[in-house]
Amino acid sequence: MNSIFSSDATPETMRKLEQELNHLEDELRPLQSQLQEKKGVVLNLENYLSTLEKEFNSSESHVIDTEKRISELRTNRRKSINNINSLDRFQAELERRKEIAKIETNIKTKTEHVSEAQLEISNQDHSRTWEGPKR
Repeated sequence: MNSIFSSDATPETMRKLEQELNHLEDELRPLQSQLQEKKGVVLNLENYLSTLEKEFNSSESHVIDTEKRISELRTNRRKSINNINSLDRFQAELERRKEIAKIETNIKTKTEHVSEAQLEISNQDHSRTWEGPKR
C-alpha cells in the first residue's frame, strides 16, 4: 500500500504538495475567521429578530386591548347619552308635574276663596232676612 504512493511521490512533489497545503491552510484561516464573524452576526440578528417578534406580539396584544377599551368606551358613551336623554325626559316630566301641582294649588285656593265668598254671601242674605227676635 505504502509502496504505490511512495513510488510516485518524489521529494520535490512532496515539497510542492506541502507548500500547496500550507498555502491552502493560510487561505482557510481568514475564511474560518470570517465564518465565525458571520455566525456571530447571524446570532445577533436572530436575537434581534426574536426581540422584535416579542415586541410585535406585545404591541399586537396592546392594540387588541386598546380596541376592546375603545369599544367599551363607545358602549359607555351610548349608555351615557341614553341616560342623559332619560334624565332630560324625567326632568321635563318633573317640571310638568310641578306646573300641574301649582295649577292644582291655585284651583284649590280659588275654590276656597269662592267657598268663603259664597258663605259670606249666604251669611249676608241670611242676616237680611233675619229680623231678629220677635217681641
